[in-house]
Amino acid sequence: MNATYSPTANHRFYGAYTNLQLDQLNGSQQNIMDLGSLYNASNPQDLLTFNYNGVLSDKLYVEGRVTGRHWTSSGAGSPFSDLVNGTLLVDRSKGGTTFRYWTSTFCGVCEPECPAEAILPDTEGGLEKWLELNTTFSAQWPNVTRKNDQTPADADEHKGEEGKYDKYFSADPGKGD
Repeated sequence: MNATYSPTANHRFYGAYTNLQLDQLNGSQQNIMDLGSLYNASNPQDLLTFNYNGVLSDKLYVEGRVTGRHWTSSGAGSPFSDLVNGTLLVDRSKGGTTFRYWTSTFCGVCEPECPAEAILPDTEGGLEKWLELNTTFSAQWPNVTRKNDQTPADADEHKGEEGKYDKYFSADPGKGD
């Protein structure tokens, strides 16, 4: 939509407004391996502009423009915000980091759900023990594929406790789903 107004031959006002609604259905961010990694996003945007030009005298011409743009992105990323469904799994056995399961890259669950010291880059040294445990027990233990109320009642009492692995780890599998 646009409009022009000229009160005299020497003055002109021009305005324009554009509104776009861009919706993305079943979007993804890389090679996904399951339907849980798809999302529906919305990217509305609008542009508003005003322009003036005019001859004020034989030697003075004025022109000015003001423009404003508003753009948002919502819904891109995981629809899940719990630890089980919202945790991104990356299959590196297929080469690289582009095969992803369960959720989108930008899920945002890590910060509120996991303590900061539990989130470590896999390039950091000293993590070989945890990689070996993960490899061994992920093949033996049943999968957890949906959220349920399995957090122990005394979980908060153990936050920050040292030596939890040595005190509490058991090779016996849990119930899974």
